[in-house]
Amino acid sequence: MTEAASRAGGELHMTKECSEYTGQPGSFCTLTASNIDGIPVGCRVVYESAAGEKTIESNVTLMFGDEKLVFGHVLFDFTSNTGTLTLTGGTGAFAGFHADAVVTSDGGAEAHWDGTYTIAAAVTT
Repeated sequence: MTEAASRAGGELHMTKECSEYTGQPGSFCTLTASNIDGIPVGCRVVYESAAGEKTIESNVTLMFGDEKLVFGHVLFDFTSNTGTLTLTGGTGAFAGFHADAVVTSDGGAEAHWDGTYTIAAAVTT
Protein backbone atom coordinates (compact mmCIF):
# COMPACT_ATOMS: atom_id res chain seq x y z
CA MET A 1 0.00 0.00 0.00
CA THR A 2 1.15 3.51 -0.73
CA GLU A 3 0.07 6.85 0.63
CA ALA A 4 -0.96 9.79 -1.49
CA ALA A 5 -2.42 13.14 -0.49
CA SER A 6 -5.87 14.30 -1.40
CA ARG A 7 -6.92 17.90 -1.01
CA ALA A 8 -10.21 19.55 -0.29
CA GLY A 9 -10.82 23.20 0.33
CA GLY A 10 -12.72 26.32 -0.46
CA GLU A 11 -13.73 29.60 1.07
CA LEU A 12 -13.42 30.27 4.79
CA HIS A 13 -15.94 32.53 6.54
CA MET A 14 -16.04 32.78 10.31
CA THR A 15 -17.29 35.35 12.79
CA LYS A 16 -16.18 35.64 16.38
CA GLU A 17 -17.34 37.74 19.27
CA CYS A 18 -14.89 38.94 21.87
CA SER A 19 -16.95 40.19 24.81
CA GLU A 20 -14.92 37.93 27.16
CA TYR A 21 -11.52 38.78 25.62
CA THR A 22 -9.32 40.60 28.18
CA GLY A 23 -6.15 41.08 26.12
CA GLN A 24 -4.20 38.82 28.48
CA PRO A 25 -2.56 35.49 27.56
CA GLY A 26 -5.12 32.70 27.67
CA SER A 27 -8.09 34.98 27.04
CA PHE A 28 -10.46 34.06 24.25
CA CYS A 29 -13.12 34.98 21.74
CA THR A 30 -15.99 32.67 20.73
CA LEU A 31 -17.00 31.66 17.19
CA THR A 32 -20.58 32.70 16.38
CA ALA A 33 -20.48 31.57 12.73
CA SER A 34 -18.39 29.01 10.84
CA ASN A 35 -18.71 27.51 7.38
CA ILE A 36 -16.15 24.73 8.06
CA ASP A 37 -17.51 21.32 9.06
CA GLY A 38 -15.85 20.23 12.28
CA ILE A 39 -15.13 23.78 13.52
CA PRO A 40 -18.49 24.49 15.15
CA VAL A 41 -20.08 27.62 16.51
CA GLY A 42 -19.05 27.85 20.15
CA CYS A 43 -15.36 27.12 19.52
CA ARG A 44 -13.07 29.32 21.57
CA VAL A 45 -10.21 31.19 19.90
CA VAL A 46 -7.58 31.18 22.67
CA TYR A 47 -4.74 33.73 22.44
CA GLU A 48 -1.27 32.72 23.66
CA SER A 49 0.17 36.27 23.93
CA ALA A 50 -1.02 39.50 25.49
CA ALA A 51 -2.29 42.30 23.29
CA GLY A 52 -0.21 45.41 22.89
CA GLU A 53 -1.56 48.94 22.94
CA LYS A 54 -2.13 49.10 19.17
CA THR A 55 -1.75 45.50 17.95
CA ILE A 56 -1.88 41.89 18.87
CA GLU A 57 0.43 39.31 17.37
CA SER A 58 -0.20 35.92 18.87
CA ASN A 59 -0.40 32.21 18.29
CA VAL A 60 -3.99 31.01 18.61
CA THR A 61 -5.69 27.68 19.26
CA LEU A 62 -9.26 26.93 18.22
CA MET A 63 -10.74 24.78 20.95
CA PHE A 64 -14.09 23.03 21.33
CA GLY A 65 -14.47 22.08 24.98
CA ASP A 66 -11.09 20.67 25.97
CA GLU A 67 -10.28 19.52 22.42
CA LYS A 68 -7.63 21.48 20.52
CA LEU A 69 -8.83 21.51 16.90
CA VAL A 70 -6.68 23.95 14.91
CA PHE A 71 -3.54 26.04 15.52
CA GLY A 72 -2.57 29.34 13.96
CA HIS A 73 -1.17 32.84 14.17
CA VAL A 74 -2.88 36.23 14.05
CA LEU A 75 -1.65 39.78 13.57
CA PHE A 76 -4.30 42.45 14.13
CA ASP A 77 -4.04 46.25 14.19
CA PHE A 78 -6.51 47.86 16.61
CA THR A 79 -6.16 51.25 14.87
CA SER A 80 -7.20 50.10 11.38
CA ASN A 81 -9.30 47.17 12.67
CA THR A 82 -7.68 44.86 10.10
CA GLY A 83 -5.23 42.02 10.18
CA THR A 84 -4.22 38.61 8.93
CA LEU A 85 -4.76 35.08 10.18
CA THR A 86 -2.96 31.90 9.18
CA LEU A 87 -4.19 28.54 10.44
CA THR A 88 -1.67 25.73 10.04
CA GLY A 89 -2.70 22.29 11.11
CA GLY A 90 -4.40 20.78 14.05
CA THR A 91 -5.49 17.47 15.43
CA GLY A 92 -7.38 14.56 13.89
CA ALA A 93 -9.11 15.52 10.64
CA PHE A 94 -7.42 18.95 10.85
CA ALA A 95 -3.82 17.67 10.80
CA GLY A 96 -3.50 18.85 7.17
CA PHE A 97 -5.56 22.03 7.56
CA HIS A 98 -4.24 25.33 6.21
CA ALA A 99 -6.08 28.65 5.91
CA ASP A 100 -5.19 32.24 5.11
CA ALA A 101 -7.72 34.92 6.01
CA VAL A 102 -8.18 38.65 6.29
CA VAL A 103 -9.44 39.76 9.69
CA THR A 104 -11.81 42.73 9.85
CA SER A 105 -13.78 44.39 12.62
CA ASP A 106 -16.00 47.43 12.98
CA GLY A 107 -14.15 48.24 16.22
CA GLY A 108 -16.71 46.49 18.40
CA ALA A 109 -16.62 43.03 19.95
CA GLU A 110 -17.23 41.21 16.64
CA ALA A 111 -14.63 40.28 14.02
CA HIS A 112 -14.76 38.43 10.71
CA TRP A 113 -12.31 35.98 9.12
CA ASP A 114 -12.63 35.71 5.34
CA GLY A 115 -10.24 33.76 3.16
CA THR A 116 -9.51 30.31 1.78
CA TYR A 117 -8.60 26.94 3.23
CA THR A 118 -7.29 23.54 2.19
CA ILE A 119 -7.24 20.21 3.98
CA ALA A 120 -4.66 17.67 2.87
CA ALA A 121 -5.50 14.17 3.97
CA ALA A 122 -3.36 11.05 3.62
CA VAL A 123 -5.07 8.43 1.49
CA THR A 124 -3.93 4.82 1.64
CA THR A 125 -4.11 2.99 -1.69
